Amino acid sequence: MAILVIASVLLLLFLYISFHKITVPILWIIGIAIVLRITMTASFVTIDNNDTRYHREIASLILHGNNVYDVNGGPRSPYLPLLVYAQAGALLLEQRYDVPLLFTLKLLFSAFDVGIVWLLYRMTKNNLQAPLLYAINPISILITTVHGQFDIPALFFLLLATYLLQKKNEAAAATAFAFGIAWKTWPVLFLIPFIKHVRKKRYLLLVLCIPLVLVLFYSYFFHAQLLTIVRPQVTFRGGFGAWGIPMILGGTLLAQLNTVRMLKVMSNLVLLGIFAYAIRMKPRRLLQDLFQILLIFFIFSPAFGIQWTTWIVPFLILLKPSLWRALVVVFTSWIAIAQGSWIMPQHSPVVLNLMLPLVTLHGIIGWAAVLILFIRNNRTS
Repeated sequence: MAILVIASVLLLLFLYISFHKITVPILWIIGIAIVLRITMTASFVTIDNNDTRYHREIASLILHGNNVYDVNGGPRSPYLPLLVYAQAGALLLEQRYDVPLLFTLKLLFSAFDVGIVWLLYRMTKNNLQAPLLYAINPISILITTVHGQFDIPALFFLLLATYLLQKKNEAAAATAFAFGIAWKTWPVLFLIPFIKHVRKKRYLLLVLCIPLVLVLFYSYFFHAQLLTIVRPQVTFRGGFGAWGIPMILGGTLLAQLNTVRMLKVMSNLVLLGIFAYAIRMKPRRLLQDLFQILLIFFIFSPAFGIQWTTWIVPFLILLKPSLWRALVVVFTSWIAIAQGSWIMPQHSPVVLNLMLPLVTLHGIIGWAAVLILFIRNNRTS
């Protein structure tokens, strides 16, 4: 079980460094981050799951000039048209130069992950522990290089926007925030805290204009109606997973109802609730405000993807709230066990009787830990 071994080693290193002041030059830290991610990408480039197959399906549609937002009975992209170009470019490299599509995409996502290492270095005013911890953190490494998920670029742009606001560069911050939305619409979740921290509100037009220009560009060249592009952004809400409230509801109420419809209704209610809370929330440091919104979303969201855990890692390292190490341990174990089950026979007794129940258990423990962290964080704030 290579994944479990690697995850364990990285986790032990992470915990050891978190308890000790280890000084390593920033260029060495970046080098470590690059080597780890290239090695992991090369080692797990053949991992196959629904998410990795999604990349190929969308890329193939784009290269054939088809509209990925209006596919009858086939894959449909639920995100704004920026990721699709990366997917298509990776498939083109594979067709022309025999470079595996997933190798290219995972390296691209990993490049942004390394970028976060540098951002943490700058955001902490050249503190060396924070970037070192992120460089070896097993959560983003496993999700990006094994799972092949693409949350990291959007997270990078969100953190870049936060850093640029610290530097009083509001135009550049708004631009970075806009590209985060254009990659994956998650940063919309943090829009209200971001707006509150921007003094010159005219720069917020960039947050709207940049995604709009990308949508219009795609609409023109792929002959796509704007409604077909906008609709998935509103209706797509992921799926129920092994996580807190969704686990409880999934086994009782939702079993008797239309699960997909209830998921969308409940997700929209949660989002409206978060926006209402964000409007009433008294501004503090932007980083703390973003973390507060993220915790609320994690607690109440009826949908949850294991890849979403990557979003919390930089905040845990930068803010070091209560239980932050414990949360890293639980999330790492959860991810490693889930990914380990992918490369084993799906109907083997080990997977069915041990690994899948452990995945469920870790999801519940992770949710409880986030809830406790939120309560403690608000008691001390």
